Amino acid sequence: MTFEDPIAAQADDAQFPRLANLDVVTQILESGTDAEMEELRAFHDLSPERLALMRFFAQQRLAVLKQMGEQLAIREVQNPAASVDEYNMGAFAESIEPQVRDAVLTMRRKGFQTMSSGYGDYDIQSINFDAVPNMAAYKPSSELQALLEKQNIDFHSDESTVWFSCRTPLSVGDLKIVWDAIADDLPDQGQGAGKSKMSAAEFFQALQDEFAKRREAGVTLHDIKDEISMRYRGKHLNED
Repeated sequence: MTFEDPIAAQADDAQFPRLANLDVVTQILESGTDAEMEELRAFHDLSPERLALMRFFAQQRLAVLKQMGEQLAIREVQNPAASVDEYNMGAFAESIEPQVRDAVLTMRRKGFQTMSSGYGDYDIQSINFDAVPNMAAYKPSSELQALLEKQNIDFHSDESTVWFSCRTPLSVGDLKIVWDAIADDLPDQGQGAGKSKMSAAEFFQALQDEFAKRREAGVTLHDIKDEISMRYRGKHLNED
């Protein structure tokens, strides 16, 4: 399956058919009617089994994101100071999908500068990172291969990504077991990843720096978020 850019694909015409729009497909998989599901299946020539698997993971992802939003809101109020690992990563752990959360932290400690992680196209999971040359030669250990086979997973990796596709439904807990095993199996680069330089991470770090200065005065993250956002945007506009 391939999808068009959601903005470009708004027009329902021969060039950008509606059912090639990723947003439309996601909405149907999450909550579409039986008739919409059948239309989607026919358009992409999917087997009923593949369509059911895609719906399973789309709905699982939706539930995970809802739970994450609730957990992050609580974290920002009850424990707003980032740990060293979170500061370097540029995000609270609650911002990372639970099935990849520990794996991302493990990989960062091993020297992988992670950029994105979690659900991909429905039955696909991935973690992306700055290119690591020795990953080109990486082969999963026999122990990891046995786990992947047991869980009906097709695993792939290259210099900047590890990812897998699921042939059968897996719970969030089972996905976490797989990701933790993958992270443990990956080669250690000899030193930690250090501070992320992604723009979202740098904003998080700036917010934490300011919060550390002003928390004794009773300031909350919410109080200073807009201020730091404006300051951060202005800084980058001046640099451009």
